[in-house]
Amino acid sequence: MARIVGKVDEPRHGAKAALLLGLSDLATLDLPPSSLSTADLERAATAAVDAWGFCGVGLRWNHSWAGAILITTDAGVPRTHPVLGSDPHAAAMIVHLSNPSLSSFVVGRRLIPTLSSHLHQRVLGIEAHSSSGTILAPSPAWLTRMGFRRLRYPIGRYRLDFTALAIKLLTRLQGVGRGSVLLAPQGATREA
Repeated sequence: MARIVGKVDEPRHGAKAALLLGLSDLATLDLPPSSLSTADLERAATAAVDAWGFCGVGLRWNHSWAGAILITTDAGVPRTHPVLGSDPHAAAMIVHLSNPSLSSFVVGRRLIPTLSSHLHQRVLGIEAHSSSGTILAPSPAWLTRMGFRRLRYPIGRYRLDFTALAIKLLTRLQGVGRGSVLLAPQGATREA
């Protein structure tokens, strides 16, 4: 069995692996009251659970949420949400929650791969709307660093395309290009 050799972000300060979220987890997220109505949030989460078996991913840190991403189907997007009208073959990111005392980029690097790995055979990608970094629409810088690409239309829309992501990962696994991932037998160590 091979393992990935190189720098790996280890969980810090009690952070664990990202968890899939279900309907029962919504009440524990402590979303700001102005983000979405409870009825809209439950309707969107139910649509996602019916389609994929979960409605997002979250990361626990010291007995609270370090961050969470909630998704839904195109039919489940609330009418007041900026990602309304997303591609019917993509998941729509409706909430991006991050603990202000932690780096949203570090948290995102744990959430996005987990979300992608559970969705990549079910949808073609994830769409999100960008703004100045609200709970409903993450900042353009965050989306770009997480691998999303800006779409030409509509303005402010970003997409994480799983086809492009799969090609990028295969290229890295083959050792082609910058930042390639090295594979080594179990028990091997990295030499400088």
